[in-house]
Amino acid sequence: MPLFLRATNTANFTILTSSRLYDFYPTLKSRRINVTSGTWCNGSERTARYFCGLRSHFGTSKWQEPCGEACPNQPRFTKGMKGVGIARWGGVDRELDTGDSVSVGHALEASNFMWRMGDWCRNSYCPNYNRRINILF
Repeated sequence: MPLFLRATNTANFTILTSSRLYDFYPTLKSRRINVTSGTWCNGSERTARYFCGLRSHFGTSKWQEPCGEACPNQPRFTKGMKGVGIARWGGVDRELDTGDSVSVGHALEASNFMWRMGDWCRNSYCPNYNRRINILF
C-alpha cells in the first residue's frame, strides 16, 4: 500500500479488488483532470498534456480555483476512506459484496495509511496557499 500511495499521477490512484473499485481522486476524475505531483515528477511528465485520457496539470499552482482534493498540503488517510469513491461491483461470479472481514476491501478500509500529492501548496486560490506541511513518517 505505501508504494501505491506514492504514485506520481492522480490518475494512477485506483485499486480494483475482487468485489470493489476504489478511486482515491473521484472529483478530479469526474472532471477528467489528472494532477502530476511536483514532488516525484520526472521531466517527461512536465510536458505531458494528457495522461490516461485525462487533461494533465503539473501541480495546481496555475489553477484559478482552489485545489480541493488535489491540495498537496492536505494529508489524506485510508482509515474510513473519507473522500475515496468506492464502487461495489459484486465480484467475478456476481456474488454479493458482504463486507466480509477477510476481504481485501475490508482490510484496505480498516488500514490507516497517509498520502498526499506534495508538501507545499503554491495555488494562490487555495486556503492552504504558501503553507508547507511537515509530517514525520
